[in-house]
Amino acid sequence: GGKSIHFPIPSGLTFADNAEYSTVDLGLLGFDTERTSGTTGDQIKNVGAVAANILAKEYTENKYANVAEAVTLATKRIQNPGRAVSFQGTTVREFEFAFKMMPQDERDTVAIKDINTIFRLNLYPDSNTAGLVLSFPPVWSIKFYSGTEENKFIPKIYEECFLVSFSSTYNADSNMFHEDGSPIGVDVSMKFQETKALTREDQYKLAKY
Repeated sequence: GGKSIHFPIPSGLTFADNAEYSTVDLGLLGFDTERTSGTTGDQIKNVGAVAANILAKEYTENKYANVAEAVTLATKRIQNPGRAVSFQGTTVREFEFAFKMMPQDERDTVAIKDINTIFRLNLYPDSNTAGLVLSFPPVWSIKFYSGTEENKFIPKIYEECFLVSFSSTYNADSNMFHEDGSPIGVDVSMKFQETKALTREDQYKLAKY
């Protein structure tokens, strides 16, 4: 509902950026003739061994199952798999925060209750009357401030995040309550996830203040 909740910047603030890669065997497509070294005789032996290995693998059924392996052992050469690394994309970043809230007066007690309610309610989706369709939960915006201005020394988080988990621990250090039944303290932990995997262009935009 457009509400804002202010916490002190937590210690140990971590930004983890990760990319995903996989290996691909290109086989003969990865063979670079310009990088071939050795004498002509060595090249002929290498090509011959590879060719024999490829032909042998065409007969890898029944009694010919070990022909390819036999050729490999005899020539002490194998076909270069042409292994390369392929970029698959970037991961969607996640951010975890934990805060300890201890009320000093009745006003603090009410505020802590409201904070817990706002987080918990807005983790869940809305549904229609029959409950057959669920609407996405609202997105969150997380910013770090120094005074009234955004802190330019801390990286920005993408403008839209989902709250993927939230937990509250009541009276973590004692089993005491105030006279009205409110807890002495409430520890909260939460995890947010950006709504998309970022690109370099996104990061350039985030770096601008």
